[in-house]
Amino acid sequence: MSSKFEDENNITPPRLKPKKQCRRVQKFRQAWLKENNFKTWLESVPDNPEKAKCKVCNTLMKAEKSVLDNHIKSQSHQSKHVSFQPKITSFSKIVGDDPGSNKDTSKFEIKLCGLLAEHNISFRLLDHLTPLLKNCIPDSKIVQNMHLKTTKGAAIIKNVVGASEKEVLKAKLNSSKFSVLIDESTDIACVKTICVVIRFFDEDEEKSCKQILGPMSSFRKKQ
Repeated sequence: MSSKFEDENNITPPRLKPKKQCRRVQKFRQAWLKENNFKTWLESVPDNPEKAKCKVCNTLMKAEKSVLDNHIKSQSHQSKHVSFQPKITSFSKIVGDDPGSNKDTSKFEIKLCGLLAEHNISFRLLDHLTPLLKNCIPDSKIVQNMHLKTTKGAAIIKNVVGASEKEVLKAKLNSSKFSVLIDESTDIACVKTICVVIRFFDEDEEKSCKQILGPMSSFRKKQ
């Protein structure tokens, strides 16, 4: 009897299964389309309110604020977002051909954008820097004629400064030996990118130099 009583006492009660936490499904909010961080690239999916679409990358994602924040920080989105902005294709033509344009203002804007790029300063600073300069230097026509904000600054670096630097680099590589260094991006994004770095001897600088040729996709789309 005693052994039977002990066996009954030693029986462990069955474990209660933990209740599964029901995750609340978020739906697309139209208010996101009015936010500055989202309004230029985000759009809703009419037949699926639980999804959101990036019209820059042409990809679908969950309609969650954290997912949208992570997507906007991805390297692939940022590079495509710059190219998605209206290109200033006629910028250099205006400077050289139009006699009524302010060449000094254009030169100042290019040099200012080059300064930000050289020191890795965000182009968003231009949204505050340009009004500040106009307020502090009211007697300068060069400053008062400035219309430089984030979008224009990024376009100047890509279509004016960047394009010019690539042509200079190509001319140097045509007359010297060089090596190519490739590094794949660790960014978690829909499209994998690799960074191409050129190493060569610069006769003007009289030393070995490294220059970034630019990022490119790891996979090419089939034609």
